[in-house]
Amino acid sequence: MKDNKLFILLFVLTFSALEGIGQTIFQIKTADFIVCLRNGKDGLQYKAGLEDQIKNDTTWYAFHFGNAEDKVLLPSDFTITDIRESNQGDVRSIGYLLQHRLLPLQIAGKFTAYSQTGVIEQTAEFRNTGVYPVRINEIPSGSFSFPGDRYEYSYMTSAWSKERKLKTKTLDNDTLFVSKEGRSSAVYSPWLCLHQSDAGIYYIAQLAWSGNWTASVGKQPATIRMSEYFDNGFLVLLPGETHQLPSLCISGGTSMDAAANRLHRYQRDFLLPKQPAGQFMPVQFNSWFALFEGVTAEKLKPYVAKAADFGCEVFVIDAGWYCTKDWFKHIGDWYANPESFPNGLIETVDDVRSSGMKFGLWFELEMWGEDSEMFMQHPEWCLQYDGVAIHHDYRKHLDFSHPDAFKWALDQFDRIYRECNGIDWVKLDYNNSIGSRFENEQGIKTGDRLHRHIRGYYAWLDSLRTHYPGMMIENCSSGGLRLDLGIAAHAHTTWLSDDTSPNPSLGMAWSNTLECLPRAVNHWIVGKGNHDATIDPTLATGYYDFMFKIPMNGQFGISSRIIEWSPELCQCAVKNVQLYKRIRTVIADADCYHLTSQPDYDDPAGWMAMQYVSPDRRQSVVTVYRTRSSEPTFKAILQGLDLKRKYKVSVDDVSKGVYTGSTLMKSGLTISLPDEYRASVVEINDK
Repeated sequence: MKDNKLFILLFVLTFSALEGIGQTIFQIKTADFIVCLRNGKDGLQYKAGLEDQIKNDTTWYAFHFGNAEDKVLLPSDFTITDIRESNQGDVRSIGYLLQHRLLPLQIAGKFTAYSQTGVIEQTAEFRNTGVYPVRINEIPSGSFSFPGDRYEYSYMTSAWSKERKLKTKTLDNDTLFVSKEGRSSAVYSPWLCLHQSDAGIYYIAQLAWSGNWTASVGKQPATIRMSEYFDNGFLVLLPGETHQLPSLCISGGTSMDAAANRLHRYQRDFLLPKQPAGQFMPVQFNSWFALFEGVTAEKLKPYVAKAADFGCEVFVIDAGWYCTKDWFKHIGDWYANPESFPNGLIETVDDVRSSGMKFGLWFELEMWGEDSEMFMQHPEWCLQYDGVAIHHDYRKHLDFSHPDAFKWALDQFDRIYRECNGIDWVKLDYNNSIGSRFENEQGIKTGDRLHRHIRGYYAWLDSLRTHYPGMMIENCSSGGLRLDLGIAAHAHTTWLSDDTSPNPSLGMAWSNTLECLPRAVNHWIVGKGNHDATIDPTLATGYYDFMFKIPMNGQFGISSRIIEWSPELCQCAVKNVQLYKRIRTVIADADCYHLTSQPDYDDPAGWMAMQYVSPDRRQSVVTVYRTRSSEPTFKAILQGLDLKRKYKVSVDDVSKGVYTGSTLMKSGLTISLPDEYRASVVEINDK
């Protein structure tokens, strides 16, 4: 009898709690972006968007939970066991807990509002609460639907040396994007934008994931949905296991820049690691385009001296410093080549530091060459499929979720670090597209092997930052083929592209500052570019001044045969390095405004202008570029300034007077460049 009374009491309490949930609308807000949740008649429902768009909208949208065991997971299939709000300082969240009525499947989800950034992050994890496996085909990290019609959508295609080309289309049909090359931005960037033209509203979503993924835009209703793509197309969730999905961040604004800048503020204030003390956006020299893999201690000496003369702050030795055989097939045997460095790396390290620069070194620790000693000894540490180690171009892929592989990589790095008396900048490359077919150590296709490796690699990067807090970590993947919010949270900067040619570099600077905070990306001046460091002596110095100013739209570096440069070009280098050091504090964490459309990568025409505004709106920098078929003057209508504040304006170190923010934003600023392929930098400072 007591048991029956207890059961009735628990039933009544549970029913009352859920009834309370059903009567309550839970809401979080950041700036004017709102997410609301409620327990509707068909299960958990939401609405989200800018306040002006949704405040009078009565439509509630059903959650999309993907499908499991070949059945669509509907909100009505789940019992809502909890919804609650929580606050941690200026970060507010709504969390919910759902249990499937038939399957042993639990979902714990959360929406988080980050202060007044205007960014909402959606996270979720699925847990198998039963005693048998559950097969899941697709689970979205996040899905957002918006009211109204007549939308456009924008996305970015990506490929080696052609990263992040923006495309915009009318949303006439549902469209699917699939990226399953094994690295996040090898096909598309994990970034999507919806634009409702009637209301002038833009929504941008970014998936924080460095592996395979899918995304879609839907028409009725207008929807953005982004998901992790599981190995082999499905996930087997074993009893007691939990699968944490990548997070999805979304924001909105009245322009694409307005929405993007909110995501920039989230990156600046909550996501990106702080740069190490004494290494704020340092000017790098990198050996790659000067010497390629033929680096030796002797060949590097004149480059060290010249880079120091230019004012470079970090000198990085790129690939080729290790082993005596084929550097590509023997990668993984991390010992300095005794023929190239007879006294070890320390000779060059001492030379670099005595010249007043910090020392950097290239690694690719996720890969083993098929002829490396380590692969011969431990093939079981590698990702595999059908019992064979995954390979691409003679290279095998380590699994950083394997504790021995994780420790080996840390130990190898630490040994070289100590041999060099410290490393100030590490460039971590990743040159394989390994696909989407994997199995676990027992040969079972569970769907999460790449997922576990990526989570392990994130943890490994965090270990580097913990053990070597003064070291800058540069992420690289055949250029920018693994750049996303996931890896950006664990590395300080990412190499933009292997193509350093001036023309495509302009277009990539434009799109990367739409997706990323400027300090999160890194590029160089080289020469002709695209693996050609040739300097044409017949070109005017003004053209090379144009080239120098292109990589100033992020972290700036030089990689070229600088010991062959003319005195005039060397003087141009010194002048531009000094300029960059002056403006980098503004560019690093700025709001970015794209004052022109994205230039064509192969044959840009007209003008390109980018504006950077400091968070306090007291300073701004505008980078301006004139290409072919263009008039000699350009009027830049500036944005983001304080309308009432007075600003001192200079163009290429020449004072242009004092203007109010209102004048600069309404009447604009005229820039004159008499020749094509020239550039100017405008500096705007609080008077």
